[in-house]
Amino acid sequence: MAPRIWPFRRGSTSTRASTSGSSGNSKLSTDGKPREHQLMKSRTIYSSGLSPDCKVAFLLDETALTMYHLDQHTFHPFPAFINSSGAFKDAVISDNFLAIITKSSLEVWILQVEQQTVGQHVSIMIPPSNGVPECLAIYQSQTVLNQAQEVFVAIGSRSSSMIGEVHVYHVNFTPEASSTLPQSSGKGALTSATIFATRSGQHYILGTTSPSTERKTHSGAEFSFLSPVEDGNGVVPLAKQHNILHFTGTILLGAVTSFGEYVVFLEPSGQLSLMDVHLETNGHLVCRRVITKFDGLCKQAWAPPTSLRFQQTYDGLKCFAMDIKGKLIIKAIPQLSCPAVLSSVLPGPDTLVEAQDREPAELIGERRREEMQG
Repeated sequence: MAPRIWPFRRGSTSTRASTSGSSGNSKLSTDGKPREHQLMKSRTIYSSGLSPDCKVAFLLDETALTMYHLDQHTFHPFPAFINSSGAFKDAVISDNFLAIITKSSLEVWILQVEQQTVGQHVSIMIPPSNGVPECLAIYQSQTVLNQAQEVFVAIGSRSSSMIGEVHVYHVNFTPEASSTLPQSSGKGALTSATIFATRSGQHYILGTTSPSTERKTHSGAEFSFLSPVEDGNGVVPLAKQHNILHFTGTILLGAVTSFGEYVVFLEPSGQLSLMDVHLETNGHLVCRRVITKFDGLCKQAWAPPTSLRFQQTYDGLKCFAMDIKGKLIIKAIPQLSCPAVLSSVLPGPDTLVEAQDREPAELIGERRREEMQG
């Protein structure tokens, strides 16, 4: 059965944007920089990512996907997940699932974190008519686990006739919906698509874009955006779509907190920008201001889809980010918090840890020595 389609149309510029920020908090490190950890040093790494609770990280190279369990004092590597066909293109993980995209299929495994392995596997062929896969996203309900209707996998693709098409699959892998951006005469494209739900249960898509030259002639075109996921056929009304006007250039990736209170964006320079999200009286979500900016990642032309995550803790918000060179940074923002289900945190002082060219075992040993001396 053909998927239902609605286009994300180029929005208007009626939404007003503010760029005011907020001051830091005394709990932050004195230099304001995030902690850094080098999980692996490899020239062949071409994707990386984090689970929603930031307890599992993965690195994908030409031959294998290696996962790390990030617990209180160690970085446990899972047994390498070997790619015998050599066809992996990208990967994402949720709390209970691992999804990998190839040129022609979507491969999904049950993720067994405590056993440090993967379980049942399902393969879904991607029709050639869906275009070339360009980005991948996964969403799993925080309240209802392992129910197909509550787990989504989104594949952003590019075809000769349409740029920025997104196919959204339920966990039972029946195509549920497709969302599109208009065709562009330049290099414009959708760079990432993140699915999330607000407290009311309404699902939204956060889309980031790489604008084309067509923006010059179409006012308000091709900005990164927030849009509701509508049930049924038809076009999402322009009034419900929110263009994020703070960024005029390429945004590689975005991440959202559990119920959409905050978003963070990654630019090609490696800079990250944190913004708050507000629910207006008409029920629409809007990004109003940049709260803070920070860096630490390498310059890159693209970003793996789950390499940017939030962790919500009793001590405030933390942002986890990984680059394609294997560096993991953790930015603590103690003055911000979200009223959501909180998970355990990586301990240790929020100071800069130089970890370049070092293996996880070295980091573990240094942490233990610090504890003994303390």
